[in-house]
Amino acid sequence: MKKSRMAWWMILVCFACFLSACGSEPMKESKESNQFSDIGITMELPDEYKNSVGTIDTYSSDISSGDGVYVGFLDYIGYTKKDYQAITSKEDLSEDEINEYYSKVVPLIGFVVIDQDRDADELVDTINEIYGEEFTTKERLTLLGKAGDCSFFYNEASEDDAANIENLDDELKKEYEELVSKRKDVLDGLKFSEVARPYDDLIGKKVSFETTDFEGNKVSSEEIFRKNEITMVNVWATWCHNCLDELQDLEALDKELAKKDCGIIGLCGDAESDEVLESAKTILAENHVTYQNILPFEGWKDTFDISSGWPTSFFVDKDGTIVGMPVVGALIERYETRFEELLNGEPSQEATTEDAKEDSDTDAGAYRIYVYDQDANPVEGVMVQFCTDEVCELAPTDSNGLASFFDPEGVYEVHILKVPKGYKENTKVYLTEDTYSGLTINIEKE
Repeated sequence: MKKSRMAWWMILVCFACFLSACGSEPMKESKESNQFSDIGITMELPDEYKNSVGTIDTYSSDISSGDGVYVGFLDYIGYTKKDYQAITSKEDLSEDEINEYYSKVVPLIGFVVIDQDRDADELVDTINEIYGEEFTTKERLTLLGKAGDCSFFYNEASEDDAANIENLDDELKKEYEELVSKRKDVLDGLKFSEVARPYDDLIGKKVSFETTDFEGNKVSSEEIFRKNEITMVNVWATWCHNCLDELQDLEALDKELAKKDCGIIGLCGDAESDEVLESAKTILAENHVTYQNILPFEGWKDTFDISSGWPTSFFVDKDGTIVGMPVVGALIERYETRFEELLNGEPSQEATTEDAKEDSDTDAGAYRIYVYDQDANPVEGVMVQFCTDEVCELAPTDSNGLASFFDPEGVYEVHILKVPKGYKENTKVYLTEDTYSGLTINIEKE
């Protein structure tokens, strides 16, 4: 199979889990749903697709750790349903079997979606940076439609990807060509809806649970998180190769983080039986992991959303509040960046309220966030969250109700994460101007 096809597919589906993020648990059977509702696309398939002899598989995901870039694939796999079931139900596949499988995956329809009214040029730059290679080009993209600030593109397969048709049996090759002839009908019938970013409601969420660690000791979230300024919860699984490949790096990072009153804990999502737990213990021992690992608890997937891939890592402060965007994938450098940004928010600038108001629009190096009550009085001690593409920074307001952020000019999301006692919570999302300026937010007294 051609290298490019292997690269992007292995990122998305944890069939072999060779790259950074495992898309799902090991594939057991093709998805029955032909709707990409999680990326804002609904499609109606003709009977030829529904009743195919070969297997049709769908996959869709946010690939950007919450930065509003999504992909979806509808692929033809050159196995009959029976043969497909036989190969995907095997516990262990040889390298030859894996290569043969991927050699028979031929793209039918590919989608890419991007939000914030970003255009094809920015999509190409962003998605190629995510994949680390030429995933697509502007010439291969066709705008299918828009919904809200989301743009939906058809991504034409590359010549290398499409060449896998030559690996199909004659009967299945003929069927694939018939399905391709119906593709325009499928695309014409698509419906679009705005995509909600997967972690929009996660930041600022309070974490609370009780469980046991790998040694059988009872632990609570309060005990775990109060030890550190920030704790990274790394959700992993014994079947996810990427999760296992980063364990030694995580151990080294945990030791460095201890110097900054931070740390890592692992949550093994598939350790729900004694057998898997023993396997997980062996894996940790072989990788010399000493940081604490805990077992899944009831409702853990509602607390730590891993729907975008394995591993996913979450950042929680000592009060048990999620602070900053999660990281999807085994990306050690991005973990380090998250910690640095969360720990080293730039200090607020001292200024009088009136002077701050006067120069807010002309300040040559910062976004200034002002928080006032309903009587126009500045509110001190409000925790303001300023979200860049990579991380959400935190800064408290000073006695003038001011918090300043010194990031490059652009449009950023601003949230009120915490308010002082006596004030009502404010859950609205605010957007800055695309140039340095001031933003005023009002909160109400209780």
